[in-house]
Amino acid sequence: MTLRGVHKVRDGYNRPVPERLRHVFVGRRRLGGVMRDMERASVTLSRMRDQPWMAAMDVAGVQKMLAAARAILLRGAPFTPCTCFAEETDCPYCHGRRWVSIGNMPPGEIEPQ
Repeated sequence: MTLRGVHKVRDGYNRPVPERLRHVFVGRRRLGGVMRDMERASVTLSRMRDQPWMAAMDVAGVQKMLAAARAILLRGAPFTPCTCFAEETDCPYCHGRRWVSIGNMPPGEIEPQ
């Protein structure tokens, strides 16, 4: 299987990803696209807010749900390789996956701004 753009795959800190994890971080890119689509949907709803056919729509409620869904995706998406390097299958952070998300980063790791 060929993954286009795999040679440019980087983690959340913009560091190159090890070869064995590149397929995982390609998925991270795809999730990023989904999150951008959700943001665009929220902006589009704002623009349509004053249309007569939107009179009964709870735009703010929908936008809150989209923001919550984006936050869940962000917390669970691959962020960086785990510092245990999967030497332990019982790693409390990656559980043998070899990568961590923002939601399960080891203490002392700097979260992105």
